Amino acid sequence: YYFVSLALRENILLVNGSNIRPWWIYHHYLSAAGTVVWLVWPQTEIYLSYVPYVTCLCLYTGVVQSMQILFYQKRDYANRALGKTGHMDISYPETLTELPKELLILVPFLFIAQVWQMLLGLSFLKTFFFECDILDKHWTEFREELQVGASGVFAIILASGNFIATVLTVYRKANQKQSMLALKEEREQLSRVLDHKVKAS
Repeated sequence: YYFVSLALRENILLVNGSNIRPWWIYHHYLSAAGTVVWLVWPQTEIYLSYVPYVTCLCLYTGVVQSMQILFYQKRDYANRALGKTGHMDISYPETLTELPKELLILVPFLFIAQVWQMLLGLSFLKTFFFECDILDKHWTEFREELQVGASGVFAIILASGNFIATVLTVYRKANQKQSMLALKEEREQLSRVLDHKVKAS
């Protein structure tokens, strides 16, 4: 329910002119599908061996999202005080939409979560190919093998997409800041030239 409601909300925001990356909408649909895979996975030995790792990743991700919320609350307060946003504008921890200096502290924590998720996905696939005996069984005899493989594929796709989206957002925000600084410098130079010409005449 959580991921589907986020995806629907982001679709509405996108239709209303938000600049949210479409990846985050796909991310939530994939996460919802991954959640269904985990819900129908029988409690076997392989399932129980992965529960602590997935739980630790979820807890770590929750801490990182809490950090994001704190940063966004500070940023939203500053933007409202400056009149750049209204009270109805929202921020939420799922995406990087702004890149103030203090949020750069958060980026390494995001990368750690993404690498962790990637390693977990690779571990799922290793288990799928080397411990599940998929070549010795007919596919109708699979009990948990499909959940192991699907969990690995979902984790790798999500980690890769999150990493790419984060890098692109950081790059775009850094370039925006550089172009804004260059534009400000050009305006100041033009202003100085015009002031000089006015004083000369």
